[in-house]
Amino acid sequence: MSRFHNDVPETCKSKSGNIYIMNYKTKLFIILSMLTLILGACTPMPKLKSYSVREELIDTKKDLDLNKYVDNQLQIIIQSKSYQEANIDQRKKTIEEILIELKNEESIKHFYYNQDIYLFSFEYNDETLGGVKIKDFNTMMN
Repeated sequence: MSRFHNDVPETCKSKSGNIYIMNYKTKLFIILSMLTLILGACTPMPKLKSYSVREELIDTKKDLDLNKYVDNQLQIIIQSKSYQEANIDQRKKTIEEILIELKNEESIKHFYYNQDIYLFSFEYNDETLGGVKIKDFNTMMN
């Protein structure tokens, strides 16, 4: 035994009396671990935009309400007696006018008319597609 063996505190001795000496790597590991924990706890976390299902539901509800508004505006025109009795050109003009109005008030994104099939296609603000066929369906065709 060395002459300093008796000066070592009991907590550093094993049951067999051997002295535990921390090597340089162990000390460095412990110090770095403690610094990491301390610095990690003291560093402010960046604020992330909180994702809320409720906010998404509110946005969806707004989109649905706007879609419903567009549908109601079109239904009022389409179900009117004057529209149903109108010829194709008058129907086209009427639907085009209401779609221009809906686009100007930003209720729809855009619309397009397909002359070959007499169909106005439009896109709701939530990117859902909609359409109005101005020529009556032929019940004899599938």
